[in-house]
Amino acid sequence: MSDRGLTRRRVLATAVCLLDLGFFRIGSDRYAELNEGYGPKAGQELVHTVTDPAACRSLRAMLRRRNGGDRLLAYWERRAWHDVSGDEVNAYLQEVSGLDICAKDARRAKWPCISATRPRSAGLPASTHG
Repeated sequence: MSDRGLTRRRVLATAVCLLDLGFFRIGSDRYAELNEGYGPKAGQELVHTVTDPAACRSLRAMLRRRNGGDRLLAYWERRAWHDVSGDEVNAYLQEVSGLDICAKDARRAKWPCISATRPRSAGLPASTHG
């Protein structure tokens, strides 16, 4: 990851990397509110090992941050922390891929469009996830 600090671009690239690796799915606060969670695994603690070096650096930085709420994926902009939304991740996917896609589309297609965008555009190494 070439960006320094927890910039919006760096955090969104990390989110895409984690999506690519299958660690989570995009959800909305409204869905979680209506359904008491984000899906069938809601409320269950899951443990994953992240081995992507750039993603690990970003995640460590996000875990070390002070203040700014309790969500892991957040970036620093205009002197404040901002939680990452599903809409932002989807917009970022469209921006870096040049395609009219969303995370759900990419997940259904087994991630080819996400993996293709990661090496240059997101500043992350090429995916080894098929």
